[in-house]
Amino acid sequence: MRKNRLSHDKFFYIALKEFNLSPLQGLMMHLIHGLSKQWGWAYPSKETIAEKLNISRPTVYKCLRELEVRGLIERKPKRPPGMTTTVIRPTNIWIEFYKNLNEIGFD
Repeated sequence: MRKNRLSHDKFFYIALKEFNLSPLQGLMMHLIHGLSKQWGWAYPSKETIAEKLNISRPTVYKCLRELEVRGLIERKPKRPPGMTTTVIRPTNIWIEFYKNLNEIGFD
């Protein structure tokens, strides 16, 4: 274990500052990044996001729109009929930021 590892708190602080995010936006980015690691895209329903972050569905919609406008997430524009999940992933901006912090000891 390296001595100069970043704590999760420090990573969160750096992410909020780097992208001028609210704490809720930072938490949502952390959730999306974690869900998308295995497959590249995350498929959470708005209800799942709301439940995990203890927020309302309208707040989920608003936060996702704000993250998309900032260029931090990408949403697939079309879903198959009847699909109720959101299809999203972090953009390269976020992924590169995350990789750069990993190089100095965060994981």
